[in-house]
Amino acid sequence: MGSRMASAVIQSASFRDPAGRLLDREGRIFRFVREAGIEHARLFLQSPAIGAQCEAGRVVSARVVQARQAAELGIEPAALVLEHPRIDFPSYPYEWAPEMLVEAGRLTLDLAEALLGEGLGLKDATPYNVLFDGARPVFVDALSVERRHPLDPIWLPMAQFQRTFILPLLALGRGVSLARSLGCRREGITPQEMTRLAGPVWRWTPPYLSLATLPAVLARSERAEAPDLYRPRRTSSREQAEFILRRRFVQLRRQLERVAPRTGRASVWSSYQDDGCHYSAADRTVKDMFVERALDRLARGKRVLDVGANLGRYSRKAAQRGLRVTAVDSDEVVMGRLWREASQANEGVLPLVVDLAEPSAGLGWRNSECRPFLERANGWSDLVLLLALVHHLLVTARAPLSEVVSLAAGLSRDALVVEYVGPQDAQFRRLCRGRDRLFAGYGREAWEQAWGRQFYIEDRAQLPDSERVLYRLRRRS
Repeated sequence: MGSRMASAVIQSASFRDPAGRLLDREGRIFRFVREAGIEHARLFLQSPAIGAQCEAGRVVSARVVQARQAAELGIEPAALVLEHPRIDFPSYPYEWAPEMLVEAGRLTLDLAEALLGEGLGLKDATPYNVLFDGARPVFVDALSVERRHPLDPIWLPMAQFQRTFILPLLALGRGVSLARSLGCRREGITPQEMTRLAGPVWRWTPPYLSLATLPAVLARSERAEAPDLYRPRRTSSREQAEFILRRRFVQLRRQLERVAPRTGRASVWSSYQDDGCHYSAADRTVKDMFVERALDRLARGKRVLDVGANLGRYSRKAAQRGLRVTAVDSDEVVMGRLWREASQANEGVLPLVVDLAEPSAGLGWRNSECRPFLERANGWSDLVLLLALVHHLLVTARAPLSEVVSLAAGLSRDALVVEYVGPQDAQFRRLCRGRDRLFAGYGREAWEQAWGRQFYIEDRAQLPDSERVLYRLRRRS
């Protein structure tokens, strides 16, 4: 491989696949395909159904890299090398809003069903095979396509689909977030675990009865017949096998839609931008104009990280200017609503359920399969928006202002828009709950000094009806 291979980073998220693995070389994504994966790669490349989905942007495209070019790139010898377009900001299912997990499930079922007519199928069905390009889900596992036996009526990944899509969504009703159900392990929730979450009464009621309790009882009875559990099953004709499989996909779709979160859900922060309780009309106008001026300074294609985005008022303004946006907020309801609106408007906003005070850690084998949020976010954006957020980090998370400044400096490689909320602000005092003495030295002068160590002030605006001040900052060299 030589020294050139040193600049290629092996993507640990793909290390489990014996058919191949991904390499990131200077921002270009290559798939190293071993002999075991050659047939899967060929099927992917030659499938009309996959080709149609690639054209629609729902499946990642692939270009075959010629052997000589692969050698020049420093990639070790392989049976086949593919290059894929890079997804701008990789995310994981435990960072998605529930609505996004539902959409990724729909995409997975769409692909599995579309492949049936070609005598093909998907060999696994996990949300980790999907990334979001803005608000659009993209299936990215080019080695997941396999040839199926024409008389086989069984879709082996069905149980995996239920564990990683349907049951985590069902568990939301018992207060278990996707961060808990999918962030602890990749294989989701088993029916047995779901029955325990449902409790002794609810487990016998719909939808827990059909989605968890009965499958758990059936699994216990099947263990006694373990030697025959996975023996091949064959129908009498190709048409019969395909009919049974299509019925299974219909069943899975119904289950998925049954556990999909309803629209109009409410949360603590879902009415924050709607009720106008924190800003007068004049304040809102000044704030909108200030942020829009900062966005207008960026060329199309530049990146914006909107932290504490809420319903995405400014994320969407950025996307409408042709900017690439990642919006994060700890409230899954507001992120779900933002995803729906951005998806319907075809806007390039990626909403993620992330709490900046406790961001996603590295997960998986040796904590390296899924990279920490801050590792992915640091230096990613040209502009970071920290609006009405810093006082929450100071008071609720008890983070020193110097630490907040240092964190922000790592996130942005250029500019920052930040909102000062002083100790006399009603929201600040509400968060303090009588602990004002802890912030006796905090004020606008201390604020500007803290930020001034790593940024210089390029612009500021005082909101007319409050003591809040907006700052546009630039990183010092």
